[in-house]
Amino acid sequence: MKYSLKGDKRLEQALYKKSKARFYGVANKSLVEIFNRAKRPPGTPRDNGDLIKSRRLREAIPSTRFKGIFYYTEEYAPHVEYGHDVGKNGHVDGQRYLKRNVSKQGRIYMNDLIKELKKWLKKLVL
Repeated sequence: MKYSLKGDKRLEQALYKKSKARFYGVANKSLVEIFNRAKRPPGTPRDNGDLIKSRRLREAIPSTRFKGIFYYTEEYAPHVEYGHDVGKNGHVDGQRYLKRNVSKQGRIYMNDLIKELKKWLKKLVL
């Protein structure tokens, strides 16, 4: 199961060109916020708590390509996210918990990109 956190490509590239460290700071901030939001209700569905405990985060490190990842290690995580069939005529709808989390973070990520570029421009002007 995969969702991507996307900002405006022009903003991402502009910040990356000006300061890789600031770009990775903004990107990793978003990953950490997704990770933390997943722990608080209603972030990750709760049954016995195994799904919440299976949250993992791999922050991006400066390289030629961004590769930060937030994921769940439980095998059933995709079934909870997307839904699954039960028996001959039954179906359990997906809860889209990860999609909601990433969608919420998308707006924050865009604002953080803009904020960092403004800081850089302010320093340039002063």
